[in-house]
Amino acid sequence: MRIPSLNLRKLSFASILLLASIFLFSFHLFNADAMIAEGDSFSKAKENEIKKNIIEATITKCTKVIKNDPDNFRAYATRGLFYSYKGDVLQAMTDCNKAIEINPKSAELYYIRGMIFKQIGNIDRAIADFSKTIEINSSYTYAYYERGLSYKDKRMFAKAIADFTKVLELNPNDSDAYNSRGYNYLQNGELDKALPDLNKAIELNPGNALPYNNRGILHQRKGETDQALADYSKSIEIDPNYAKPYNNRGNIYKDRNELDKAINDYTKAIELDPKLYQSYAERGMAYSKKHNFALAISDCNKAVEIGPKNRNYVYYSRANVLSENNKYDLAIKDYNEALKINPNDAEALTDRGLTYYLKGDFSQAISDCNKALKINPKLERAYNNLGNIHKTQKNYDEAILIYSKAIDINPKFSIGFYGRGQAYYYKDEYEKALHDYNEALKINPHYIKALIAKGHVYMCKNNFDKAVYYYDKALEIDPNNLEALYQKASIYKNQYKHDE
Repeated sequence: MRIPSLNLRKLSFASILLLASIFLFSFHLFNADAMIAEGDSFSKAKENEIKKNIIEATITKCTKVIKNDPDNFRAYATRGLFYSYKGDVLQAMTDCNKAIEINPKSAELYYIRGMIFKQIGNIDRAIADFSKTIEINSSYTYAYYERGLSYKDKRMFAKAIADFTKVLELNPNDSDAYNSRGYNYLQNGELDKALPDLNKAIELNPGNALPYNNRGILHQRKGETDQALADYSKSIEIDPNYAKPYNNRGNIYKDRNELDKAINDYTKAIELDPKLYQSYAERGMAYSKKHNFALAISDCNKAVEIGPKNRNYVYYSRANVLSENNKYDLAIKDYNEALKINPNDAEALTDRGLTYYLKGDFSQAISDCNKALKINPKLERAYNNLGNIHKTQKNYDEAILIYSKAIDINPKFSIGFYGRGQAYYYKDEYEKALHDYNEALKINPHYIKALIAKGHVYMCKNNFDKAVYYYDKALEIDPNNLEALYQKASIYKNQYKHDE
């Protein structure tokens, strides 16, 4: 068993009982009658009370051992570990340092201290202690695993992958290591390597919600949203108290314009984890799509308030909401903050470019998109922005070439098909326009703009019944869509005049 996270609030009741029994048994202080049977059940308050009592009892007993045997490094290490569970990190570190001073060749002691460093956010010192553990004992699988997680926290994905690979060499049936390596492959952009690992993690432990959530992220990145939705829902079914799949499922609903479902999922995620700043940001964007700017900006402000100050995502998300609501100068200010934190964020550059485009500053928009493409030459949205600029300037042939580049990079890029369809529409090439709108709708059947665009084409072809059909399809998704309502009303108005 791996030593669990040294966070008292997250430490499971079973883990506290098991660790206490292991450590006290090693000191011949274990009293079986004092422990609780696996089947016993308590209220949460009672459980927390028992947990607190066990921690205090363990610390007290370790203190007695140290008094009688001042060189008992195991007692110092055990007491340090339980001080960390109590939240007294300073005393925990003091005890671990003393244990290492007494026995500097113990791999376990460096491992325990590494876990405490990890708890307080000193990832570099944690990595150093895990590395020392491995130096002393090259088969210490838990140290490789925790060092891999630490490298993941520093976004050093290749090093994390190497550590999880070592864990699997030592223990080929470790489902957690398959899940963690798969996640790091995913974050490193190696999607084809990530999928077999996540599948294997599920095969070895089908009752673990985490790999389903991670596989859902993979499917979502590949544009396989139905598979992603199924995996997020399965993750929630296994563990209804796991917040992240609610957030991720909400993202799919938001992209599909199923905004009430999205908001419900984000709200559930926040209920389960009030510090999940991503859910506040994403719910804010969903409210923005529902044209509720007050709730949108309130959620985005909350994300900025509780989110890490070194994460540009919170400013980036609020900037998107501000831009959607025509607050272009404020949006640009937030994009600037995001780019101060990470100057190489190609997504933020792309969206700042889009905002400059909407503001009418084409020169700055082109500059931002070109910068983004230097950082990430395969960023289809940056090409899409450039296509939009050329389309607006009536350079339709150039726009079509640029949209085609975006589609070549990502054949499931519905926005690119829509943009190219628009360029064909303005060239009066209606059949090509319809083809691209249809491709966009194959990818995203809820794409309101593409449905309305098809209505426009049929209006131009004087096929008013079909035009109304597609405006109605758009209104089924968004009953308050002003463009669809206006176009439909104009058809009926003209038909009425004609009848007169």
